[in-house]
Amino acid sequence: MGSNKQLITKLIKDSQKENSSGQKAKPLSKRFSSVMKQQSKKKQGHFSLFGWGEKYHLESDPSMYTKEMLRKRKLLRNEQALQLKLDQFINDVYQLENDQCSREEYYRVHELITKALHSNIKQEEMQKLAEEDWKKDADVNSEFLSRDKLQDGIFELVDLWTTKVELHEYCLFLDTLKIKLRHPGSYDQQAYNVLF
Repeated sequence: MGSNKQLITKLIKDSQKENSSGQKAKPLSKRFSSVMKQQSKKKQGHFSLFGWGEKYHLESDPSMYTKEMLRKRKLLRNEQALQLKLDQFINDVYQLENDQCSREEYYRVHELITKALHSNIKQEEMQKLAEEDWKKDADVNSEFLSRDKLQDGIFELVDLWTTKVELHEYCLFLDTLKIKLRHPGSYDQQAYNVLF
């Protein structure tokens, strides 16, 4: 496939075809991960979903889940500099009420982030993903998410989309994502392919 957008679109269409024919479709994230594993074996490396050189990490890479890497992640999560960067991201992107994120606000920002990472995703799929993530991040039957739990959720997002467990890369990802959220489409690889 030529571009990541085309790949995601194809995976979504294939999933829709299977659902309409009565077959139980494999979750999109697992399909994407599987395809990316195959591509990374062929290319001997990662590919860029952001389109300007920022690579993401495949969640199924076993080397990222050794005891040492899990320990490193835990230490990084407690780094004061990263906590400040996560807080800055929250302050710049979310509109909190009494230092808590409402379900409505969570869904609003979730949609923006999803569009930034998967520009061709359908509205129904975005809604489903937001609901699944809310259930994972929030307390049962809660309409609000604490700042700490919001930080944890954002940390998981950053961890999933980066290739290294390093403070610099996590901070760079957050800064880059914030730019994409403020200026949607400004880093469209096809629009600016002359530069890259």
